[in-house]
Order: sequence, then C-alpha cells, then structure tokens
Amino acid sequence: LRTTNLTDAEQNERSRIKPSRYEQLIFVLCPPREVLYRCIEARIDEMLKHGLLEEARTVFDNKESFKTAAQAIGYKEFFEYFKNERSLEECTDLLKQATRRYAKRQITWFKREENALWLDTAAEDAKQTANRIVARFYETFDNNEKKKGITQ
Repeated sequence: LRTTNLTDAEQNERSRIKPSRYEQLIFVLCPPREVLYRCIEARIDEMLKHGLLEEARTVFDNKESFKTAAQAIGYKEFFEYFKNERSLEECTDLLKQATRRYAKRQITWFKREENALWLDTAAEDAKQTANRIVARFYETFDNNEKKKGITQ
C-alpha cells in the first residue's frame, strides 16, 4: 500500500491531462472589449436596481452562514460601504472593476483551448453566428463518424 500526496497544482494537471470520452465543441462568444465592458456595467446597474445591495447586506450581516458567498464578486465589494468606509459609488466602481478583471481572466483561460471557435459578436449577426456553430457541429460530427469507420 502506497500513499501519494499531490499538490493542488499537480492534481489539477493530472485531471487536465485525462482525455475525455466525449468530443468537445467550444464556442467563445467574444464581443469587442469596449462592448463587453459596457455590457458588464449595464448589467451591474440593473442588478443594483433589482436588489443586489440588499442581498449583499444579508450576506454581510450573516457572514458566518454565508462564508463562500461572502468571498464572491458582487457581495464583498459592498462590505466597506456597510462599514461606512467607502461610498456606494466607490463600491459600485470596485464591483465593476472586479467583474471586468474576471471577464478578462475568462478570456485568457479560453485562449488556451486549442479547438475553440471564437465568434466576434460585433462582426456578425445572430443568424451568422448560429450558422457557424451549426457548421462546426456538423464538421466535428462528420469527422468523428469517419474516424469510427461509419458512413452515412
């Protein structure tokens, strides 16, 4: 009997190496950065109109019960407001900045995906985007069937 201790990085690497039984199709809908950032800001403004601040207050008041949520983007940015250390506007700006940074990290992560099909949502309309997705699906499906020796 042998026990092996792996660091988190080693465990992540091993799980990443394990091949999937399924063919993956990865589509990245990627608007220009300035459009993405405008959408992020508008979304946060809407979330605030629909009760985000009250929800964040509940998490703040019950941090022991909501330990994970208390660390999430969208709540923790308002904690200094609740402690009267920052204005609501400053905390809202911090939330927008944190969300933009998170979006940037997501884009960086997807750039490592070799077979991802990047779709510039500003360059095409929804119908063109849908057609490209369907075409990639059939291309992948046809290639898989040929590999298996199955003909149509």
